Amino acid sequence: MYLALYRKFRPINFEQVVGQEHIITTLKNQIQNSQIGHAYLFCGSRGTGKTSVAKIFAKAVNCQNPFNGSPCGECEVCKNLSQTNNIDIIEIDAASNNRVDEIRDLRDKVKYPPIYGKFKVYIIDEVHMLTDSAFNALLKTLEEPPKHIIFILATTEPQKLPATILSRVLRFDFKLVGQNDLENLIKDIFLKSNIKAEKEAITQIAKAGNGSVRDALSIADMCASFSNNNIKYHDVLSVLGTSTQEVLYLLAKAVLSGDIISFMTTLNEELKEGKNVVTISSDLTKYLRDLLIIKTTGVNKTLVDIPEKEQKKLKEDLQDFSAEQISKAFVKFSEIGLDIKYATNPVLMVETVAISLAENISQSIKEQNLTPHKVWGQVLAKLSEEDKMLHAGCVNISDVSFFGNDFKINVDNTSVLEMLKKDENYAKLVACFKKLGYNYNVLISSFNEDENANKAKILSQKLGLSVNIKK
Repeated sequence: MYLALYRKFRPINFEQVVGQEHIITTLKNQIQNSQIGHAYLFCGSRGTGKTSVAKIFAKAVNCQNPFNGSPCGECEVCKNLSQTNNIDIIEIDAASNNRVDEIRDLRDKVKYPPIYGKFKVYIIDEVHMLTDSAFNALLKTLEEPPKHIIFILATTEPQKLPATILSRVLRFDFKLVGQNDLENLIKDIFLKSNIKAEKEAITQIAKAGNGSVRDALSIADMCASFSNNNIKYHDVLSVLGTSTQEVLYLLAKAVLSGDIISFMTTLNEELKEGKNVVTISSDLTKYLRDLLIIKTTGVNKTLVDIPEKEQKKLKEDLQDFSAEQISKAFVKFSEIGLDIKYATNPVLMVETVAISLAENISQSIKEQNLTPHKVWGQVLAKLSEEDKMLHAGCVNISDVSFFGNDFKINVDNTSVLEMLKKDENYAKLVACFKKLGYNYNVLISSFNEDENANKAKILSQKLGLSVNIKK
Protein backbone atom coordinates (compact mmCIF):
# COMPACT_ATOMS: atom_id res chain seq x y z
CA MET A 1 0.00 0.00 0.00
CA TYR A 2 1.23 3.49 -0.89
CA LEU A 3 2.51 5.49 2.06
CA ALA A 4 1.88 9.25 1.97
CA LEU A 5 4.98 11.44 1.90
CA TYR A 6 4.25 13.07 5.25
CA ARG A 7 4.07 9.60 6.86
CA LYS A 8 6.99 8.10 4.94
CA PHE A 9 9.29 10.98 5.87
CA ARG A 10 8.09 11.61 9.41
CA PRO A 11 11.20 12.52 11.48
CA ILE A 12 12.58 9.73 13.67
CA ASN A 13 15.15 11.82 15.56
CA PHE A 14 15.56 15.42 16.64
CA GLU A 15 17.96 16.25 13.81
CA GLN A 16 15.25 15.61 11.21
CA VAL A 17 12.73 18.00 12.80
CA VAL A 18 12.36 21.15 10.70
CA GLY A 19 12.03 24.71 11.99
CA GLN A 20 11.74 24.10 15.76
CA GLU A 21 15.36 24.55 16.88
CA HIS A 22 14.38 26.45 20.05
CA ILE A 23 12.34 23.48 21.27
CA ILE A 24 14.69 20.72 20.10
CA THR A 25 17.71 22.32 21.81
CA THR A 26 15.85 22.60 25.12
CA LEU A 27 14.59 19.01 25.06
CA LYS A 28 18.00 17.60 24.12
CA ASN A 29 19.64 19.52 26.96
CA GLN A 30 17.08 18.19 29.41
CA ILE A 31 17.77 14.61 28.31
CA GLN A 32 21.57 15.00 28.39
CA ASN A 33 21.45 16.67 31.83
CA SER A 34 18.85 14.26 33.25
CA GLN A 35 16.48 17.14 33.98
CA ILE A 36 13.39 15.60 32.45
CA GLY A 37 10.06 17.09 33.48
CA HIS A 38 6.95 15.12 34.38
CA ALA A 39 4.48 17.03 32.18
CA TYR A 40 4.84 18.98 28.93
CA LEU A 41 2.49 21.05 26.78
CA PHE A 42 3.21 21.19 23.05
CA CYS A 43 1.07 23.84 21.36
CA GLY A 44 1.06 25.30 17.89
CA SER A 45 -0.59 25.15 14.47
CA ARG A 46 -1.29 21.85 12.75
CA GLY A 47 1.56 20.14 10.96
CA THR A 48 4.36 21.88 12.85
CA GLY A 49 5.72 18.72 14.49
CA LYS A 50 4.04 18.48 17.90
CA THR A 51 3.19 14.75 17.77
CA SER A 52 6.41 13.84 15.95
CA VAL A 53 8.56 15.57 18.58
CA ALA A 54 6.50 13.95 21.35
CA LYS A 55 7.20 10.48 19.92
CA ILE A 56 10.90 11.19 19.45
CA PHE A 57 11.12 12.55 23.00
CA ALA A 58 9.32 9.47 24.37
CA LYS A 59 11.93 7.22 22.73
CA ALA A 60 14.87 9.45 23.66
CA VAL A 61 14.12 9.40 27.40
CA ASN A 62 14.09 5.57 27.28
CA CYS A 63 16.95 4.97 24.82
CA GLN A 64 19.88 2.97 26.18
CA ASN A 65 22.42 4.73 23.94
CA PRO A 66 21.10 8.21 23.09
CA PHE A 67 23.22 10.15 20.60
CA ASN A 68 23.35 13.89 21.19
CA GLY A 69 19.99 13.67 22.93
CA SER A 70 18.29 11.75 20.12
CA PRO A 71 17.24 8.07 20.27
CA CYS A 72 19.77 5.78 18.61
CA GLY A 73 17.12 3.64 16.95
CA GLU A 74 19.35 0.58 17.25
CA CYS A 75 19.11 -0.51 20.89
CA GLU A 76 16.59 -3.06 22.08
CA VAL A 77 14.42 -0.45 23.78
CA CYS A 78 14.22 1.75 20.64
CA LYS A 79 13.25 -1.26 18.51
CA ASN A 80 10.54 -2.31 20.95
CA LEU A 81 9.17 1.20 21.25
CA SER A 82 9.03 1.46 17.46
CA GLN A 83 6.46 -1.33 17.37
CA THR A 84 2.89 -0.10 16.97
CA ASN A 85 1.65 -2.42 19.73
CA ASN A 86 4.06 -1.26 22.44
CA ILE A 87 2.35 -0.17 25.66
CA ASP A 88 5.02 2.20 26.98
CA ILE A 89 4.12 5.03 24.59
CA ILE A 90 0.37 5.54 24.74
CA GLU A 91 -1.30 7.97 22.36
CA ILE A 92 -4.76 9.20 23.33
CA ASP A 93 -7.00 11.24 21.03
CA ALA A 94 -8.81 13.62 23.37
CA ALA A 95 -11.26 14.57 20.62
CA SER A 96 -12.88 11.11 20.81
CA ASN A 97 -11.86 10.17 24.37
CA ASN A 98 -12.79 13.34 26.19
CA ARG A 99 -15.11 12.06 28.91
CA VAL A 100 -14.25 11.85 32.58
CA ASP A 101 -14.49 8.04 32.50
CA GLU A 102 -11.58 7.75 30.03
CA ILE A 103 -9.39 9.99 32.18
CA ARG A 104 -10.27 8.05 35.31
CA ASP A 105 -9.28 4.86 33.51
CA LEU A 106 -5.97 6.52 32.53
CA ARG A 107 -5.44 7.59 36.14
CA ASP A 108 -5.86 3.99 37.28
CA LYS A 109 -3.37 2.65 34.73
CA VAL A 110 -0.50 5.08 35.37
CA LYS A 111 0.51 3.14 38.48
CA TYR A 112 1.75 0.26 36.32
CA PRO A 113 5.48 0.52 35.46
CA PRO A 114 6.88 0.52 31.89
CA ILE A 115 7.75 -2.77 30.18
CA TYR A 116 10.84 -1.82 28.14
CA GLY A 117 12.43 1.40 29.36
CA LYS A 118 12.54 3.76 32.34
CA PHE A 119 9.44 5.81 31.50
CA LYS A 120 5.91 5.26 30.33
CA VAL A 121 4.85 8.24 28.21
CA TYR A 122 1.25 9.37 27.67
CA ILE A 123 0.72 11.59 24.62
CA ILE A 124 -2.71 13.24 24.79
CA ASP A 125 -3.48 14.89 21.44
CA GLU A 126 -5.99 17.75 21.04
CA VAL A 127 -6.13 17.97 24.82
CA HIS A 128 -8.30 21.11 24.67
CA MET A 129 -11.22 18.84 23.69
CA LEU A 130 -11.43 17.31 27.17
CA THR A 131 -14.52 18.17 29.20
CA ASP A 132 -14.28 20.19 32.41
CA SER A 133 -14.85 17.03 34.44
CA ALA A 134 -12.10 15.24 32.56
CA PHE A 135 -9.67 18.10 33.22
CA ASN A 136 -10.51 17.98 36.90
CA ALA A 137 -9.91 14.24 36.95
CA LEU A 138 -6.51 14.77 35.33
CA LEU A 139 -5.30 17.55 37.63
CA LYS A 140 -3.91 15.62 40.59
CA THR A 141 -2.23 12.94 38.47
CA LEU A 142 -0.74 15.61 36.21
CA GLU A 143 0.74 17.47 39.17
CA GLU A 144 2.19 14.45 41.00
CA PRO A 145 2.40 11.45 38.66
CA PRO A 146 4.40 8.32 39.54
CA LYS A 147 8.14 8.74 38.89
CA HIS A 148 7.96 6.48 35.83
CA ILE A 149 5.24 8.56 34.08
CA ILE A 150 5.64 11.49 31.64
CA PHE A 151 2.66 13.35 30.22
CA ILE A 152 2.88 15.19 26.89
CA LEU A 153 -0.21 17.24 26.08
CA ALA A 154 -0.59 18.52 22.51
CA THR A 155 -3.05 21.15 21.32
CA THR A 156 -3.69 23.69 18.59
CA GLU A 157 -5.75 25.87 20.98
CA PRO A 158 -3.90 26.38 24.27
CA GLN A 159 -6.19 29.28 25.21
CA LYS A 160 -8.95 26.74 25.87
CA LEU A 161 -6.98 24.96 28.58
CA PRO A 162 -7.78 25.76 32.22
CA ALA A 163 -5.18 27.80 34.11
CA THR A 164 -4.88 24.91 36.56
CA ILE A 165 -3.57 22.69 33.75
CA LEU A 166 -1.25 25.34 32.31
CA SER A 167 0.38 25.88 35.70
CA ARG A 168 1.34 22.20 35.96
CA VAL A 169 3.18 21.76 32.64
CA LEU A 170 6.29 22.94 30.81
CA ARG A 171 4.94 24.80 27.80
CA PHE A 172 6.59 24.72 24.35
CA ASP A 173 5.17 26.81 21.51
CA PHE A 174 5.76 25.37 18.06
CA LYS A 175 6.09 28.09 15.44
CA LEU A 176 5.08 27.93 11.78
CA VAL A 177 7.85 26.52 9.62
CA GLY A 178 9.58 29.12 7.44
CA GLN A 179 9.30 29.22 3.65
CA ASN A 180 12.97 28.41 3.07
CA ASP A 181 12.88 25.46 5.48
CA LEU A 182 9.81 24.06 3.74
CA GLU A 183 11.36 24.48 0.29
CA ASN A 184 14.57 22.73 1.36
CA LEU A 185 12.60 19.88 2.94
CA ILE A 186 10.48 19.39 -0.19
CA LYS A 187 13.58 19.43 -2.42
CA ASP A 188 15.24 16.78 -0.23
CA ILE A 189 12.15 14.55 -0.19
CA PHE A 190 11.67 14.89 -3.97
CA LEU A 191 15.31 13.94 -4.50
CA LYS A 192 14.93 10.83 -2.32
CA SER A 193 11.63 9.95 -4.01
CA ASN A 194 12.91 10.47 -7.57
CA ILE A 195 10.37 13.24 -8.21
CA LYS A 196 11.31 16.05 -10.59
CA ALA A 197 9.97 19.55 -9.98
CA GLU A 198 10.53 23.08 -11.26
CA LYS A 199 11.94 25.60 -8.78
CA GLU A 200 8.80 27.75 -9.06
CA ALA A 201 6.64 24.67 -8.42
CA ILE A 202 8.47 23.87 -5.17
CA THR A 203 8.14 27.49 -4.07
CA GLN A 204 4.40 27.45 -4.77
CA ILE A 205 3.93 24.17 -2.86
CA ALA A 206 5.84 25.52 0.14
CA LYS A 207 3.84 28.75 0.06
CA ALA A 208 0.56 26.82 -0.08
CA GLY A 209 1.63 24.88 3.02
CA ASN A 210 1.29 28.08 5.09
CA GLY A 211 3.96 27.00 7.55
CA SER A 212 2.63 23.43 7.98
CA VAL A 213 4.96 20.58 7.01
CA ARG A 214 2.10 18.10 6.78
CA ASP A 215 -0.01 20.38 4.57
CA ALA A 216 2.93 21.12 2.28
CA LEU A 217 3.81 17.44 1.87
CA SER A 218 0.17 16.52 1.25
CA ILE A 219 0.03 19.10 -1.55
CA ALA A 220 3.36 17.81 -2.88
CA ASP A 221 1.89 14.29 -2.91
CA MET A 222 -1.12 15.39 -4.96
CA CYS A 223 1.04 17.36 -7.39
CA ALA A 224 3.36 14.39 -7.91
CA SER A 225 0.41 12.13 -8.72
CA PHE A 226 -1.18 14.75 -10.99
CA SER A 227 2.00 15.32 -13.01
CA ASN A 228 3.31 11.75 -12.93
CA ASN A 229 6.35 12.74 -10.81
CA ASN A 230 7.38 15.60 -13.11
CA ILE A 231 5.90 18.69 -11.46
CA LYS A 232 5.54 21.93 -13.40
CA TYR A 233 4.56 25.29 -11.95
CA HIS A 234 1.19 25.28 -13.71
CA ASP A 235 0.52 21.75 -12.41
CA VAL A 236 0.66 23.08 -8.86
CA LEU A 237 -1.75 25.90 -9.73
CA SER A 238 -4.15 23.37 -11.26
CA VAL A 239 -4.06 21.13 -8.21
CA LEU A 240 -4.58 24.05 -5.83
CA GLY A 241 -7.30 25.63 -7.94
CA THR A 242 -5.24 28.80 -7.93
CA SER A 243 -5.41 31.35 -10.74
CA THR A 244 -2.34 31.81 -12.92
CA GLN A 245 -0.18 34.91 -12.71
CA GLU A 246 -1.55 35.97 -16.10
CA VAL A 247 -5.16 35.85 -14.85
CA LEU A 248 -4.32 37.69 -11.62
CA TYR A 249 -2.58 40.37 -13.65
CA LEU A 250 -5.66 40.80 -15.88
CA LEU A 251 -7.93 41.10 -12.83
CA ALA A 252 -5.61 43.56 -11.09
CA LYS A 253 -5.09 45.64 -14.23
CA ALA A 254 -8.86 45.82 -14.85
CA VAL A 255 -9.53 47.12 -11.33
CA LEU A 256 -6.60 49.55 -11.34
CA SER A 257 -7.61 51.02 -14.68
CA GLY A 258 -11.32 51.23 -13.82
CA ASP A 259 -12.22 48.68 -16.54
CA ILE A 260 -15.01 46.80 -14.79
CA ILE A 261 -16.13 44.97 -17.98
CA SER A 262 -12.73 43.30 -18.32
CA PHE A 263 -12.75 42.39 -14.63
CA MET A 264 -16.21 40.78 -14.79
CA THR A 265 -15.33 38.91 -17.99
CA THR A 266 -12.09 37.48 -16.59
CA LEU A 267 -13.73 36.58 -13.27
CA ASN A 268 -16.60 34.74 -14.98
CA GLU A 269 -14.18 32.79 -17.17
CA GLU A 270 -12.35 31.60 -14.04
CA LEU A 271 -15.62 30.62 -12.37
CA LYS A 272 -16.69 28.64 -15.44
CA GLU A 273 -13.49 26.61 -15.10
CA GLY A 274 -14.56 25.65 -11.57
CA LYS A 275 -12.34 28.06 -9.65
CA ASN A 276 -13.51 29.08 -6.17
CA VAL A 277 -14.31 32.78 -5.87
CA VAL A 278 -13.01 32.84 -2.27
CA THR A 279 -9.66 31.50 -3.50
CA ILE A 280 -9.64 33.97 -6.39
CA SER A 281 -10.29 36.89 -4.03
CA SER A 282 -7.57 35.70 -1.63
CA ASP A 283 -5.06 35.21 -4.47
CA LEU A 284 -5.89 38.64 -5.91
CA THR A 285 -5.35 40.27 -2.50
CA LYS A 286 -1.91 38.66 -2.18
CA TYR A 287 -1.12 39.62 -5.77
CA LEU A 288 -2.02 43.27 -5.15
CA ARG A 289 0.20 43.20 -2.08
CA ASP A 290 3.07 41.93 -4.24
CA LEU A 291 2.38 44.60 -6.87
CA LEU A 292 2.54 47.29 -4.19
CA ILE A 293 5.95 46.02 -3.02
CA ILE A 294 7.26 45.87 -6.60
CA LYS A 295 5.95 49.38 -7.25
CA THR A 296 7.58 50.85 -4.14
CA THR A 297 10.79 48.81 -3.82
CA GLY A 298 11.42 47.30 -7.24
CA VAL A 299 12.19 43.65 -7.99
CA ASN A 300 12.41 41.80 -4.68
CA LYS A 301 13.40 38.14 -4.33
CA THR A 302 12.56 37.74 -0.65
CA LEU A 303 9.33 39.68 -0.11
CA VAL A 304 7.41 38.81 -3.27
CA ASP A 305 6.02 35.39 -4.27
CA ILE A 306 5.84 36.26 -7.97
CA PRO A 307 8.64 34.55 -9.99
CA GLU A 308 11.57 36.91 -10.47
CA LYS A 309 11.43 36.77 -14.27
CA GLU A 310 7.83 38.09 -14.15
CA GLN A 311 8.62 40.84 -11.64
CA LYS A 312 10.79 42.73 -14.13
CA LYS A 313 7.97 42.85 -16.67
CA LEU A 314 5.48 43.91 -14.00
CA LYS A 315 7.76 46.78 -12.97
CA GLU A 316 7.33 48.21 -16.47
CA ASP A 317 3.60 47.48 -16.66
CA LEU A 318 2.98 49.24 -13.33
CA GLN A 319 4.18 52.59 -14.63
CA ASP A 320 0.60 53.55 -15.50
CA PHE A 321 -0.59 52.97 -11.92
CA SER A 322 0.31 54.87 -8.77
CA ALA A 323 1.19 53.26 -5.43
CA GLU A 324 -1.93 54.96 -4.03
CA GLN A 325 -4.17 53.20 -6.57
CA ILE A 326 -2.65 49.79 -5.83
CA SER A 327 -2.80 50.39 -2.09
CA LYS A 328 -6.47 51.35 -2.27
CA ALA A 329 -7.30 48.15 -4.20
CA PHE A 330 -5.29 46.02 -1.78
CA VAL A 331 -7.07 47.49 1.26
CA LYS A 332 -10.53 47.02 -0.27
CA PHE A 333 -10.00 43.33 -1.08
CA SER A 334 -8.32 42.75 2.29
CA GLU A 335 -11.40 44.10 4.08
CA ILE A 336 -13.69 41.43 2.59
CA GLY A 337 -11.22 38.60 3.26
CA LEU A 338 -13.11 37.23 6.28
CA ASP A 339 -16.67 38.18 5.35
CA ILE A 340 -16.51 36.52 1.94
CA LYS A 341 -16.04 33.06 3.51
CA TYR A 342 -19.44 33.30 5.18
CA ALA A 343 -21.29 35.34 2.54
CA THR A 344 -24.42 33.83 0.99
CA ASN A 345 -23.31 35.15 -2.41
CA PRO A 346 -19.52 35.62 -2.40
CA VAL A 347 -19.40 36.26 -6.17
CA LEU A 348 -21.73 39.23 -5.78
CA MET A 349 -19.59 40.57 -2.93
CA VAL A 350 -16.41 40.47 -5.05
CA GLU A 351 -18.17 42.06 -8.01
CA THR A 352 -19.63 44.83 -5.84
CA VAL A 353 -16.25 45.68 -4.35
CA ALA A 354 -14.62 45.62 -7.77
CA ILE A 355 -17.28 47.93 -9.26
CA SER A 356 -17.03 50.40 -6.38
CA LEU A 357 -13.26 50.34 -6.51
CA ALA A 358 -13.15 50.73 -10.29
CA GLU A 359 -15.48 53.73 -10.15
CA ASN A 360 -13.41 55.44 -7.47
CA ILE A 361 -10.15 54.79 -9.29
CA SER A 362 -11.68 55.87 -12.60
CA GLN A 363 -12.79 59.14 -10.99
CA SER A 364 -9.36 59.55 -9.42
CA ILE A 365 -7.67 59.03 -12.80
CA LYS A 366 -10.04 61.55 -14.34
CA GLU A 367 -9.30 64.12 -11.67
CA GLN A 368 -5.55 63.62 -11.93
CA ASN A 369 -5.70 65.02 -15.47
CA LEU A 370 -7.64 68.10 -14.42
CA THR A 371 -6.39 71.55 -13.51
CA PRO A 372 -8.50 73.89 -11.33
CA HIS A 373 -9.00 76.17 -14.34
CA LYS A 374 -10.39 73.26 -16.40
CA VAL A 375 -12.83 72.44 -13.61
CA TRP A 376 -13.84 76.09 -13.29
CA GLY A 377 -14.37 76.30 -17.05
CA GLN A 378 -16.76 73.34 -16.89
CA VAL A 379 -18.60 74.92 -13.95
CA LEU A 380 -18.98 78.23 -15.81
CA ALA A 381 -20.37 76.40 -18.83
CA LYS A 382 -22.89 74.68 -16.59
CA LEU A 383 -23.77 77.98 -14.91
CA SER A 384 -24.45 79.64 -18.27
CA GLU A 385 -27.08 76.95 -18.89
CA GLU A 386 -28.71 77.22 -15.48
CA ASP A 387 -28.31 80.83 -14.27
CA LYS A 388 -27.21 83.59 -16.65
CA MET A 389 -26.98 86.21 -13.87
CA LEU A 390 -24.78 84.05 -11.63
CA HIS A 391 -22.66 83.13 -14.64
CA ALA A 392 -22.19 86.83 -15.51
CA GLY A 393 -20.93 87.53 -12.00
CA CYS A 394 -18.53 84.55 -11.91
CA VAL A 395 -17.14 84.78 -15.40
CA ASN A 396 -14.43 87.29 -14.40
CA ILE A 397 -13.13 85.14 -11.55
CA SER A 398 -9.89 83.56 -12.74
CA ASP A 399 -7.98 82.91 -9.51
CA VAL A 400 -9.07 79.35 -8.59
CA SER A 401 -7.03 76.57 -6.99
CA PHE A 402 -7.11 73.09 -5.44
CA PHE A 403 -6.50 72.87 -1.71
CA GLY A 404 -6.62 69.20 -0.72
CA ASN A 405 -10.21 68.17 -1.40
CA ASP A 406 -11.29 71.82 -1.48
CA PHE A 407 -11.93 73.95 -4.55
CA LYS A 408 -10.93 77.47 -3.59
CA ILE A 409 -12.39 80.51 -5.41
CA ASN A 410 -10.57 83.77 -4.68
CA VAL A 411 -12.86 86.80 -5.17
CA ASP A 412 -11.47 90.36 -5.47
CA ASN A 413 -14.81 92.04 -6.20
CA THR A 414 -17.10 92.94 -3.29
CA SER A 415 -20.28 92.93 -5.36
CA VAL A 416 -19.52 89.43 -6.63
CA LEU A 417 -18.77 88.30 -3.07
CA GLU A 418 -22.12 89.73 -1.92
CA MET A 419 -23.85 87.89 -4.74
CA LEU A 420 -22.20 84.61 -3.78
CA LYS A 421 -23.09 85.15 -0.13
CA LYS A 422 -26.76 84.57 -0.90
CA ASP A 423 -27.75 81.06 0.07
CA GLU A 424 -29.57 80.33 -3.18
CA ASN A 425 -26.61 81.44 -5.33
CA TYR A 426 -24.07 79.51 -3.29
CA ALA A 427 -26.32 76.43 -3.47
CA LYS A 428 -26.57 76.76 -7.27
CA LEU A 429 -22.79 77.02 -7.51
CA VAL A 430 -22.26 73.89 -5.40
CA ALA A 431 -24.96 72.07 -7.41
CA CYS A 432 -23.01 72.70 -10.61
CA PHE A 433 -19.96 70.98 -9.14
CA LYS A 434 -22.11 68.03 -8.08
CA LYS A 435 -23.77 67.68 -11.49
CA LEU A 436 -20.33 67.50 -13.08
CA GLY A 437 -19.40 64.67 -10.71
CA TYR A 438 -17.07 66.68 -8.46
CA ASN A 439 -17.28 66.30 -4.70
CA TYR A 440 -15.12 69.23 -3.71
CA ASN A 441 -15.78 71.45 -0.72
CA VAL A 442 -16.33 74.83 -2.37
CA LEU A 443 -14.50 77.58 -0.47
CA ILE A 444 -14.82 81.28 -1.34
CA SER A 445 -12.19 83.74 -0.14
CA SER A 446 -11.68 87.47 -0.60
CA PHE A 447 -8.38 89.35 -0.81
CA ASN A 448 -9.83 92.77 -1.51
CA GLU A 449 -7.93 95.35 0.56
CA ASP A 450 -10.12 98.40 -0.20
CA GLU A 451 -12.58 100.04 2.16
CA ASN A 452 -15.08 97.27 1.62
CA ALA A 453 -12.64 94.55 2.75
CA ASN A 454 -13.95 94.45 6.31
CA LYS A 455 -17.53 94.39 5.08
CA ALA A 456 -16.68 91.51 2.78
CA LYS A 457 -15.00 89.71 5.65
CA ILE A 458 -18.01 90.13 7.91
CA LEU A 459 -20.41 88.95 5.22
CA SER A 460 -18.27 85.94 4.43
CA GLN A 461 -17.92 84.97 8.08
CA LYS A 462 -21.65 85.27 8.47
CA LEU A 463 -22.06 82.71 5.71
CA GLY A 464 -19.36 80.50 7.16
CA LEU A 465 -17.16 81.09 4.11
CA SER A 466 -13.36 81.12 4.17
CA VAL A 467 -11.91 84.64 3.99
CA ASN A 468 -8.28 85.49 3.38
CA ILE A 469 -7.33 89.20 3.52
CA LYS A 470 -4.21 89.48 1.41
CA LYS A 471 -1.46 91.61 2.96
